[in-house]
Amino acid sequence: GAPADGPVDDYGAASFVEMMAQRSPDQGEKSVLVDLGALNAVPEVLPLQVMILGPLAIIGTPFELTTMAGRRLRGTVQKPLQALGAEHIVLSGPSNSYAGYLTTREEY
Repeated sequence: GAPADGPVDDYGAASFVEMMAQRSPDQGEKSVLVDLGALNAVPEVLPLQVMILGPLAIIGTPFELTTMAGRRLRGTVQKPLQALGAEHIVLSGPSNSYAGYLTTREEY
């Protein structure tokens, strides 16, 4: 259908900008409630795998990636993996361990 039929257009671009400007003050830097690292409650070393199968590279991570964290990870490894012949990169997680979710600083 026409662009006006889309769900985002129900609010209009100006309303979206206003909504983002009025977002909750909770959207931003968070203070640390419990420093789990200082308590040794989280692992310091986690497994990360990179497998190259012809033109395909598979990166196994121990965490679930948000979309933006995945894009950043893919962007970081793309050139080095292309130099090794990998044309396509697949991010796979969680693999071999579980460490929760990985977000970007902005998403957190």
